[in-house]
Amino acid sequence: MREAINASWKTIYHYLGKPNCKITDDDFLRAHTIMYYLGGVQKVPADYLLKDRFTESKAHNGDIKFENIDEYVRDLQKAMVTHHYIYHPPKNNPYQVDGQSWLNEEVAKWLIKLNRLGIRHAVPVIMAVALRRMNGEETSDMVRLLRDIERCNFLVFLMMNKITHTGRSYMHNCAYSYYHPLERGEELKDPEALAKGIRKNVADRWFHEKVSREQFRGDFYNEMKNLNYFLYEYEIHLEEGAYGAKKITEKEALERDKNVSVEHIYPQTGTDEYWQQRFGHLNDTDKKTYLHNLGNLLLVKKSTNSELGKKAFTLKKKRYVDGSQSEVKVSKYDDWTPETIKERGLKMLEFLEKRWGIEIKNQEKFLYLHPKEDEPSN
Repeated sequence: MREAINASWKTIYHYLGKPNCKITDDDFLRAHTIMYYLGGVQKVPADYLLKDRFTESKAHNGDIKFENIDEYVRDLQKAMVTHHYIYHPPKNNPYQVDGQSWLNEEVAKWLIKLNRLGIRHAVPVIMAVALRRMNGEETSDMVRLLRDIERCNFLVFLMMNKITHTGRSYMHNCAYSYYHPLERGEELKDPEALAKGIRKNVADRWFHEKVSREQFRGDFYNEMKNLNYFLYEYEIHLEEGAYGAKKITEKEALERDKNVSVEHIYPQTGTDEYWQQRFGHLNDTDKKTYLHNLGNLLLVKKSTNSELGKKAFTLKKKRYVDGSQSEVKVSKYDDWTPETIKERGLKMLEFLEKRWGIEIKNQEKFLYLHPKEDEPSN
């Protein structure tokens, strides 16, 4: 028993000690406890393992046996390796590294996206599926599961500005049910079923509620919590259409807070004569709506944002020509007006609908650009 415990913690700290490791032992124990013991809880008590699970009284009463402890520590050791690669998917030749037979190039691609977007609440269910696959269970497409988790995280946890526990209990319950199929959740027996459940019970439900409430009210800059992620995915979409090499690299996306920022094409201080001529007739509320609207936002390098500032569009577009695909696309506009912002915003919404499989019935209403706002204010 002592050897098994020592071997387990040796493995755990071997992976926690790797360069650039993003996780702590508490992160791992939390995810594993949800998968192994607690299922649908939203939060794992900090002292759960020592005060509720592995207690002296339970040992005396026979509620916990040596074989239970041995099985647990061996599962810990195995799960640590998988947990590490969920957070640190290899970018080069990610096939069966360290015995992780569930990993392949497509799986690694979606894990990279999830790590950029936010993955914490989904780790227990991803880990449960990955470990089952290594046990020889050839379940249906794991990529579908990761895609629907990414979709859920995009639509709910970040884009919708929901409090972070939205859907968390459901995902945690899926993790336990999948890892213990004989105890609970017979209907959740493969990644395809898990993906459908996450899509139906979390993402679709909360997205449509949010749209019906119009909570963005045109302020995508402050309210769309995954704005950088969306703009980068839009950049990838444009690059694929142009068959060009990526100009905003994956590394820059992973470190986006350090290397890139969101540029307001119509600037926050629009005092230049160019901007006064095109937006001066609007009242302050309408100006703010166009300022922070989706069609007016552009992902650029921080140096570009600092350089351009409040300059006229005629000067900005000369700089955009040599930038990313998104910048090049904007540089092709002759002028930058309220109508241009709406036009570009609608194109970006079309991409959003297709990329994340949703329908926005009234796009202008979603952008909060109502016809009356295009008219001069009295």
